[in-house]
Amino acid sequence: MADLAVATPHAKYTTRNTRLKVQTLRGVGWKYETIAKELNLTLRQVQHAVNYPPTPTELEAIIEWITHSKEGRRC
Repeated sequence: MADLAVATPHAKYTTRNTRLKVQTLRGVGWKYETIAKELNLTLRQVQHAVNYPPTPTELEAIIEWITHSKEGRRC
């Protein structure tokens, strides 16, 4: 008898801000695993965010987040 395929639940949707945080953390040298744990994401979500870089507008938002938030400066 053939095994039935079991659907796995989808991971939560990542917001633009979360993807920007992933990009920022990766840009300062964090490893994928560390980013995934810190932001409560799957490794695949981190990989996707890293492989699809931000647009110029999103890049401006990254700079804004780093320079104007305590959390951004801490990272």
